[in-house]
Order: sequence, then C-alpha cells, then structure tokens
Amino acid sequence: MSEQQVALITGAASGIGLAAAEALSAADRQVVLADVNRDAGEAAAQRPGGTFIQADLSTTEGCKT
Repeated sequence: MSEQQVALITGAASGIGLAAAEALSAADRQVVLADVNRDAGEAAAQRPGGTFIQADLSTTEGCKT
C-alpha cells in the first residue's frame, strides 16, 4: 500500500513558494501552503488544491501555530 506524500511549503502565497506548491501538486503530492499573508495564501491554496495555514515561521512563536 502506498501512502500519499505531503509537502509543507513556506512563503507559498507567491513566487517560488507558489511555483513549488503547484509543481508538487502536479506530481500528485498533497500540499500545505504556509504564509503570513492570509488573503494571498488562501487564494494561492486554491490553485494547486492545497491547504493553507497562516504562519510567521521567522519567529519561535510563529512556529508553534
């Protein structure tokens, strides 16, 4: 039995992060997009069919969300 792989992508609301999310989704990976920008992140998650979480991973506190 094969388990689906999951990718957590930070800075995924735009640019390289979004491109990585789209490429991994196209390769049949489940993607979780993380970004500080809620509006852009939620919109970006719709494109590859991923899940969005708002997080500021540049701080210790943000990594606990």
